[in-house]
Amino acid sequence: MEQFALTILGTLFASLSQVLFGKMFSEGGSFMKTSLSFVIFSGIILMLFFGCGGGGDSGVGSGTLSIDITDAMSMLPDGTTEVNVTIEAVFVHKKGGGWVECDLIEQPFTVNLLDWQSGNTTVLVPDCQLEPGDYTKVRFSISDANIVIDQNAETVHCVKVPSDSLKTDKNFNFEVENGGFVALTADFDPGQSIVEAGEPGGCSYLIKPVIHLLLTHKAATICGSIAEDTFVGDSPQEGVVTVTWDENSDGSIDESEIYTHVKVVNINEPTTDFCIFWVDPNEDFNVVVEVDDGDELIEVLDELVYSRDLLELSKGEPFRLNGGDPIYQ
Repeated sequence: MEQFALTILGTLFASLSQVLFGKMFSEGGSFMKTSLSFVIFSGIILMLFFGCGGGGDSGVGSGTLSIDITDAMSMLPDGTTEVNVTIEAVFVHKKGGGWVECDLIEQPFTVNLLDWQSGNTTVLVPDCQLEPGDYTKVRFSISDANIVIDQNAETVHCVKVPSDSLKTDKNFNFEVENGGFVALTADFDPGQSIVEAGEPGGCSYLIKPVIHLLLTHKAATICGSIAEDTFVGDSPQEGVVTVTWDENSDGSIDESEIYTHVKVVNINEPTTDFCIFWVDPNEDFNVVVEVDDGDELIEVLDELVYSRDLLELSKGEPFRLNGGDPIYQ
C-alpha cells in the first residue's frame, strides 16, 4: 500500500512540475523564480505525504480485547453460598514480544463466582487496546479468596493463596487485528480450584485456579435431562455429571482428566435438566451421568461428544445428550 502511494505521488509530482515549468517559461519567468517555485512545491508535496501517515510507524493501529468471567457451576462442599476471589491484574502475552497489562473494570476486582453461573457472565476486563498481532497467553494475578459455607451458622473459611499474589498463566492463542475486536470468556471452576488444605490452625482451603479460556462467540453448551424414575430414594435426589477431555493432548480421554463436575438435584420434578456451559467446541468430551442410590453412585449414561458435532451447532443451540431424550436407568 505504501509503495502504491509513493508511485501515485511521484506521478502527480512529475505532471504538476511539467505544468508549472511550462507555464512559468511561457510567461517569461526567470530560472531563479522557477527554482524557488519548485522548492516550495516539493515541500508541499512532502508535507502532504508525511502528514497522511506515509512515514511508517504511525500506521500501526490497534485492536480491542475484552474478557468476561463466569463460574462453571461445579461441585462444592454442601452449604456453600459464596466463593469470593480477588483478581489484582490481568496480562496478555504477545508472540515475539512481552506482557501487556489490561485494566480491570475495578482495581482490584472481587467477585462471588456463585453469582455468575448458568451461562451468565460479568465483565472483568473492559475494552483493552492492543497492538495487532498474535497473542499466546493470558495471566491472572490472584491476591485473595474465601469460601462461605452456611451449615446452620454461616462460616467464612479463608482460602490460602500461595505467595502474596498467585499468577496463573493460561496458554491460549488469539489474534488481534487492526480495528478488530476479540471477546474472551474465562470460565473459573471453583470446584476444582478450591481444595482442602488440611492445615491445623490455618486456612481450611487452598486455591489452585482451574480456568478455561474460550472465544466467547464460539463457546458451546452441552445439555441433558434425567427422568425422575432414574433417581433412587426419597426427594431430594442427587446426581453427578462428570465431563472429561483430552487435557494432555495425547489422543485419548482419561477419567482423571476432569473438565468439570456438576451436581444435579431432583425435587419431585418429572425431569431434571442440566447444562454444561462454556465448552470448547474444538475438543472432544466424555460425559458420564451418575445418580445416588443412597449407598453409591450408579452410572446411567456414558456418552462421547465429538468436536465435529459441537462445531455444527447453530449459534445459541446446545448439544443434547441421549439424542435429546430424558436419561433413564
